[in-house]
Amino acid sequence: MCGPGNYCVAGVAIACDVGSYCDEYKLTAVVGDCLRNHYCLAGATSRAPQDLAAKNGDVCPAGQYCEAGSEPVDCAEGTYNEGTGLGADTECSTCP
Repeated sequence: MCGPGNYCVAGVAIACDVGSYCDEYKLTAVVGDCLRNHYCLAGATSRAPQDLAAKNGDVCPAGQYCEAGSEPVDCAEGTYNEGTGLGADTECSTCP
């Protein structure tokens, strides 16, 4: 069955790709990229997941940033982030 979290190719359900989401039934391709500040795991059903327990993804964790359609990336050496939800490396702060 090709339900949310999947798209179908030739009748075969495929989990939505990491960094993207599939929020409807009977899709033939991913809907789009996960929003910046969030990350989507394979099979995500929301573009802005906030439910890691449901295995969709979550808000970008502290110490990392998440560009649209990407997985979390560590802030560069010499920078940090104590909060969650960063969307670009430029949002990481220089270490004191």
